[in-house]
Amino acid sequence: MNNRIAAFTVFELLIGMVLTSILVSMAFVGLGLLKKQQVVFHQGNEKMMAIRQLKNWLKIDQENCEYLTREGNSLVYESRTRKVKYEISSDQIIRSLIANQTPADTFSVSTINWDTKFLNTNREKGIIDQINLEIVYGEQPYPILIHKNYSASNLIQYKNEH
Repeated sequence: MNNRIAAFTVFELLIGMVLTSILVSMAFVGLGLLKKQQVVFHQGNEKMMAIRQLKNWLKIDQENCEYLTREGNSLVYESRTRKVKYEISSDQIIRSLIANQTPADTFSVSTINWDTKFLNTNREKGIIDQINLEIVYGEQPYPILIHKNYSASNLIQYKNEH
């Protein structure tokens, strides 16, 4: 009488368990690497979003202002109805409405260098027509250039007021 039952031997089960544990550990390592990559990607996207929002607000305020001035480490966009101030430091840029002194936006961007000009001459104070802002994105500089065109009446008005 042959009473053999079709089954795996202990050795075959042991090899199956070893192979399964190797595959599961590789999957966990891969999942960890994928999670780290996702975090790095997300942080990069947030930085780029902050840079794009900053660039967008600078452009909108430049289009809506009558004149643009620099006061130390600040840019002021002035119009008849409002003043918008950008305070620039090495690790952030704060945009606020001067009328109510409450910060409207804080952009967490690292600034390498920035300068302002009027008629292609560097200017530290007063009316300006060009902003050169260099921000760090990743390991490389990301330049932002804003140029303001003035009408003759805006320049005369500025001269009369200041």
